[in-house]
Amino acid sequence: GIYVKKAYRFEKIPVPNTLSSKNSGIDFLRMEKLAKDTYMVSTSRGIYQLNWNGQQAKWQLLYSSKTFWPDKDTNLSIRLVGVLDKRTGKPLGFVMNHNPVLSEQKKVRMQKAKSKKLFYSSAYNYKHKQYQVDSLLQKNIFDGMVLDVKDDFGYLRYKSQVPFAKKIKSIRPFVSLKQIVKKVKKWNKYLVVRLVVFKDPVLFRQSGYPIINKQTGKPWIGLPKERWIDPYREDLADNYYIPLMKELQSLGVDEIQLDYIRFPSDGDISKTKYTHRKNSLQNLTDALENFLAKLRPHIQVPLSMDIYGYNGLYRAPGRIGQDIDVYLKFADVLCPMVYSSHFGDYYLTDVPREKRAYRLLRHSALRSLHLASGKAIIRPYLQAFPMKNSIWGYGKKYFLDQVLASKEMGIDGYTFWGAFKHILRVANDLKSIQ
Repeated sequence: GIYVKKAYRFEKIPVPNTLSSKNSGIDFLRMEKLAKDTYMVSTSRGIYQLNWNGQQAKWQLLYSSKTFWPDKDTNLSIRLVGVLDKRTGKPLGFVMNHNPVLSEQKKVRMQKAKSKKLFYSSAYNYKHKQYQVDSLLQKNIFDGMVLDVKDDFGYLRYKSQVPFAKKIKSIRPFVSLKQIVKKVKKWNKYLVVRLVVFKDPVLFRQSGYPIINKQTGKPWIGLPKERWIDPYREDLADNYYIPLMKELQSLGVDEIQLDYIRFPSDGDISKTKYTHRKNSLQNLTDALENFLAKLRPHIQVPLSMDIYGYNGLYRAPGRIGQDIDVYLKFADVLCPMVYSSHFGDYYLTDVPREKRAYRLLRHSALRSLHLASGKAIIRPYLQAFPMKNSIWGYGKKYFLDQVLASKEMGIDGYTFWGAFKHILRVANDLKSIQ
């Protein structure tokens, strides 16, 4: 059903037969408030205007999906997104093919990336615990690892030769990426390199890159330890990330993973100003889509992207712009971070505590596979750190439940995220299901 939140309650809105679950076959719906009691509802059937005063619902079909899809003989499933043009008052829309044909190149990349069981390591951790990390890599428990090469502090942790990185002084090496690649290939393992993108304290110090505080005119700071740059800045891909992609591939990495491909979620978001935004019709997902569209032609290895666990369950781009449909246009692998501690304390409380993590992973796997529709591999991030243990549990059963629930739903790859001491604990517990 469709519900509107009113103060502390939800009101259910009656829907016409054409939109009912029995008749429509609709798998996509987006709703935007236009004015008091007036909404635009975009569905795969068309764009509707809805007037709802809390008592009566009046639906008006503005455009059918046929208006936007001229091929009469197509039987493709279509998703239609609409937005109101404030200048003319008329809806604008575009269609997306729900089940596009995958290119041969993408099929090859997805085949290479499938069925990978990985663990995460920061570059700092690898530097100081290299022997332990290498020892774990050589065992049969994991197929490889995810290694930070551009971290949450904005630093490149290998000896990059990218001119822009040298210019902004973001190169602070911890590891020899060449040597790591050499060892990983020798052991027949898989190396994913992770890059944190729009959270970047180093680039934040450069004029013209930060998000601006609309009240002060100074760079916007949401949380004390976070620094965000403006995703609408168009030269970021050309100057920094395309050269990085090319360099990393030349060094022989198996896969490139992008994290923080989103807008900030914490702090006073109402004060943010995006000075590189071209016009008011550009939404948040536009900025992310433009950035990814520039990168994709330059990446021949599998490309993975991290998303919130919640966004792997529901279509909820919201104020961070993390739209799974946009990601699926460019990603070979989607990595929903299904950390139980990051869901609400009362999420899935209808099941006993000892079954909650298992149920969460089953639910997440089923939904994310459905949303991906075969356009990308789903490789979830699993929790290997203690947090809210009293609510969700922790330990051997907790680790195994995450793996088994994902596997039962058809997912055969994952990455465990946590401090290395916890990764070692997970590795020891996983032996029982090898």
